[in-house]
Amino acid sequence: MKKKLILVLVFLLVLCGCSNNKDEKENNISNKQKSNVEEKKSNKETKEEKKDSYKISFENDDKKVNDELTMKIKRVKVSNDAKEESAEKINKYLNKVIDDASVNFEEYLENQKEYVGYTFKYEYSLLEENNKYLVFQLDYEWQAGGPYPTYSSEYYMFDKNTGNIVEFDDLFTRNIKKDVKENVKEKINEIYSKQGDEYTEDLSDDLFINGFYVLNKNKLKFTLPRGYFTSAAYGSLTIDIDEDIYKEYIK
Repeated sequence: MKKKLILVLVFLLVLCGCSNNKDEKENNISNKQKSNVEEKKSNKETKEEKKDSYKISFENDDKKVNDELTMKIKRVKVSNDAKEESAEKINKYLNKVIDDASVNFEEYLENQKEYVGYTFKYEYSLLEENNKYLVFQLDYEWQAGGPYPTYSSEYYMFDKNTGNIVEFDDLFTRNIKKDVKENVKEKINEIYSKQGDEYTEDLSDDLFINGFYVLNKNKLKFTLPRGYFTSAAYGSLTIDIDEDIYKEYIK
């Protein structure tokens, strides 16, 4: 009787061991299959992301006017195999900005006898790229015979999907233009008051057309071109907008 019980116990132990091994093998197979699926999904997402990503490069395109003056230019080129038309829109827009500026500068030089105190330097850089926008900064130095050059930065935001320039209203869920204009005026007055001046003009919506705005890392700022909204004596002005005006409305 004892022998029979021992045999039965041995048989049950062997059976349990086989069952455990079977379960373990099935779990291993299941985990391996799951891992393969996740890996394939990850690889697919990476390939799709890579296919849809923009390649950005910069190239010098200096133009020698004469022995005394060389126009220093750094252009940007974007490419995207999945969105060729969008990339071409961006390139066309950014190149036109520099081309227009260089043509105006050269036309001005035609009536000059010498080129002492003249500089022209325009350079693009990538300010930010996120899942929605490409943001470029154009830094320039421009001097046409005066005692001091003009330094400034301009900003250009593009929709990565369409290649179109991003309009101000596209950035926020509600119309905040009125609050922004008031805030810009306050900031201008802070600058003016240091010189004993006062800024009394009411800013129009032209601010959002000829001012250069940028939403970089969720920080909103404007650059006002020299002499456009304010006295030329103050040069170009860069103004940081108070966050409480726009932060909760960022798309």
